[in-house]
Amino acid sequence: MSHNPNSYSLRNQGLGSLVTPNSTTSVRHQMREFFPFVMQCDYHPWMSAHILVLDHPYMTVSNSDGKFEIPKLPYGTHELRVWHELKGYILRKDIILNTQSLDLGKIPFQLTLDDKAALGIEQTNDSNH
Repeated sequence: MSHNPNSYSLRNQGLGSLVTPNSTTSVRHQMREFFPFVMQCDYHPWMSAHILVLDHPYMTVSNSDGKFEIPKLPYGTHELRVWHELKGYILRKDIILNTQSLDLGKIPFQLTLDDKAALGIEQTNDSNH
């Protein structure tokens, strides 16, 4: 089965090439991207991925419970960004890591009604959700 993966990044050269069975192709992105971009197979639209190219190793993907770890994050002040594939960036918050604890615990944030609608989250009358 052949594939035709395409990507449309902002700063790096896009990909658009036929990949035939038992062959491979590779892409090397040289520059940091400001936003995630999509790579998708034109033949099989359900085959897609969101890619974010960074110039540092401090990123992760949360699990199904929203928990995450960023190993070896240095002490100091950092900006935490939460991104969702349907909404984009939904949180930007400065955090400070100190020597007492590297566990940030729960990081509270509230979604707007528009965010909830875009993410398909059920509306409630409770202002804490």
